[in-house]
Amino acid sequence: MNASLAERIESLFPVVWGPFPPDRDSWSERHWLFIIASWFALLDENVIIPFVESRHIVVVDNAHYKTMARYRLKKNINQELVRRVFSDLRYPDGLILLEVRPEIALARKGEFEAVESGFHGEKDEDFTRHQLELSTALRSVLTQTQPCIIETSTLSPVEILQHALLYLRGIL
Repeated sequence: MNASLAERIESLFPVVWGPFPPDRDSWSERHWLFIIASWFALLDENVIIPFVESRHIVVVDNAHYKTMARYRLKKNINQELVRRVFSDLRYPDGLILLEVRPEIALARKGEFEAVESGFHGEKDEDFTRHQLELSTALRSVLTQTQPCIIETSTLSPVEILQHALLYLRGIL
């Protein structure tokens, strides 16, 4: 990666992922959608596609599908716009979805960020409810991808890796 691209990615990161200004909520969902989409487009065009074209295996954590799922839960934005904004990104050859029951995730984390409760509150129930809704929305976004879904709540890290490797062997 050249220095200019690295600088661009580094400068865009805090705009997209925070820390956020106190007046974040006064900015429209469309505004945030386009900022986040610009992040994924930058990575797709300048990192993912060049590596794939040079025959490297590319592993991406937290692809744009989770963002699409978050927007699916929002009632004040055009869902067709959300789909179109991300539709030009490279389609993965494989996708692994690691799931954990929200109450287990919360027990492991202890605390959560406002975004993890969908900005709906600070109670554990707000986190759990939003994570369940987000999981359902994510599965609906992924209906065309046929992901490998690994329910990790009761698995060890080694068992999770074994499931993932078994799936990857089938697509590589």
